[in-house]
Order: sequence, then structure tokens, then C-alpha cells
Amino acid sequence: MLTSGLSTERGASIDVLGTLDGMRDWVIEVAAYEQSKTSMTYDGWHMGVIGSVDLYVDDRTAVTLNGGYVEDGFVPMVSNLQYAGGSLGFSNGTSGVELYVSRSLQSDAVLELELGGRTRWQQSNSNVRLALTTAAYRPAIFTVSMEGRHQTDSWQWLAELSATLQF
Repeated sequence: MLTSGLSTERGASIDVLGTLDGMRDWVIEVAAYEQSKTSMTYDGWHMGVIGSVDLYVDDRTAVTLNGGYVEDGFVPMVSNLQYAGGSLGFSNGTSGVELYVSRSLQSDAVLELELGGRTRWQQSNSNVRLALTTAAYRPAIFTVSMEGRHQTDSWQWLAELSATLQF
């Protein structure tokens, strides 16, 4: 609970998490935020709800569904869903769902697929991302990804190769 933040802003959140069938995790965060009453745009409390559930998990595969609704004006920097998979792109004025799939191809390679459909300020924003990460050439970890984002009436595509060194 944030009883007094910057100036007079306040906020509170509760996270609830658990496990289904001993392997599948779920988590829900419900948060409320009130900006400073001295703000020129003060308009009361704003809510945010984000949740995640593992739909399927085995020793090589995980399928996670994320969903959220965050009201316009919900802008605290203290609220974050810690336990969810995928890359939650939920910020103020956003609602939607994301499906995240991760599959180990072998001990040093992981294939990831992410599908998302969101609306922010009444504009749709969808994405699809496919990535392959391998650690076959240690200490380097390589990721090759292709990502497409749909905004308004067009798709934008980005291909990326990244390398990380771990010591």
C-alpha cells in the first residue's frame, strides 16, 4: 500500500497467486491509484487489473495466457506484475490479452511465440513475435526474432539478431 507518494498521490494493490495441478501457476493483481490532488488534471482514483494463468506446462513446453485492463490515468511507477510470462504491454488506457508459448527444442535452444491483441485509447494494437534463442556457443547466447505489430490499418515487421555474453 502506498499511503503517501509523490506529493499526495496514493495507491494500493493486492497480488494473489497460486498453483494448479502442482505445475501451472496463476496470478492476479488488482491495483488502485489516486494521483496527487494538487495535480492540474486530478480526476480521482483509477483501477488496473492484470492476470496470468499457465494453460499448459510440461518439462519442455509452457503456454501462458495474460489479460489486463488498465484505466486511462493509471500511471503509478510502483505497480508491476512479477510472476507472469510473456511481455505484458499493459499501460494506462490499455486492455487486451496475450498468449505466450515457450518450447525447449533441446537443452540449449528455446523457441518462443507471442500473440497479443490490445486496445489503447480506443486504437487496436496487435502483435506477433517468433524468437529462437540458443546457448550452444557458450558463453554467448544468441536470439533471432521476427516481430510484427499491427496498428490502425498496417503491419510493421522487425527482424532482430542479438547476442549476450554470460560470465
